[in-house]
This record gives sequence, C-alpha cells and structure tokens, in this order.
Amino acid sequence: MKAQAVSAAVLAAACLSGLAVSEPTWHDLAITAPRHGRYLHRTASEDAFFWQADTAWEMLHRLNKTSIDFYLRSRAEQGFNVVQTVIISELNGTTRPNFYGDLPFNNSDPTQPNEEYFELVDWASELAASYGILLALVPTWGMYVSGGYHDTESIFNESSARQWGQYIGARYPGLPKILGGDTD
Repeated sequence: MKAQAVSAAVLAAACLSGLAVSEPTWHDLAITAPRHGRYLHRTASEDAFFWQADTAWEMLHRLNKTSIDFYLRSRAEQGFNVVQTVIISELNGTTRPNFYGDLPFNNSDPTQPNEEYFELVDWASELAASYGILLALVPTWGMYVSGGYHDTESIFNESSARQWGQYIGARYPGLPKILGGDTD
C-alpha cells in the first residue's frame, strides 16, 4: 500500500511538472547580443528585443514575495520587459538580512553563498519570467569590491570575486548581468 502511495505521488508530480513547462521561464526569455549586429535578440527565437527596463535595486533584499509579485505584475502591465536589480543590497547588504531573515553569504564569506537567500532570487527570476520580464542582475555594488562608500569595507579580493562571478554565471546563465553597480 505504501509503495502505491509513493508511486501515485511520483506520477502526480510528473504530471503537474508538465503543466509548469507551458509557462515561460527565464531560460526561454534569454537574450543575446549578436557578434556583428546592432540589436539584442531572444536567444531561442532570434526575435529583436528592445530593453525596456525599470530599476528595483533593493527588491531582492527588502521586499517580501507578495510585494515582489505586485511590483513585477505592475511593471509587466506597464510594458516593462526587464527589471534591473542587485543581488547584494547597497545598505548593509552583508550584515542586514532580507525580509525572510537570510543573508547572501554564510559566515560573511563571499565564497559561501547562502542557499536560502538564493532561493528567493530563483523564485523572483521565475516569477518575473512568468510575466514576460527578465531580471538583469548586478552581482554586487562596487563598494563591496573597492570599499569606502558608506564606510563599507571590501569583501571581495581577486579570487573571491572570480568565484562569485562564476557562481552567479552558472546559477543564472540565461539572465543578463550588469557589471557596474558603482558607488562613489
């Protein structure tokens, strides 16, 4: 009897997972800049893509899921197709937890990403895609690389910055990354 219940659960999960495939994911919405072109295009379809973006720098750190959903739905209704956001909050982003109590790193070590923190980033990326929006990710503000702004000390060195970039690139291969996040 127990084996039948497990089999039924596996079958139900398999069937339900097929339903989710019909919604766009951020992988489906990926964009590319052609080597010899003048415009962005959708990677899968090669349709031209116009970057109509809004910025929500603190969205992933300050908002709860209900607020993120409201914001993304509103931006989709207004015609935005990209939301630019940063992974590590500008204001105490390494010491002040997000809405759910999670910090981006374990033990304040940028080579140890906190899985719970990134589950929210994953969720927001998929939700945005369901509204036809790509999240364009700034991996970190410049002050966490160079220090000084808001009396912030650098948390990255060359090695940890490379590891961080590889982590973000591997986890979100189809999402655009914005290298900048400058702060003076």
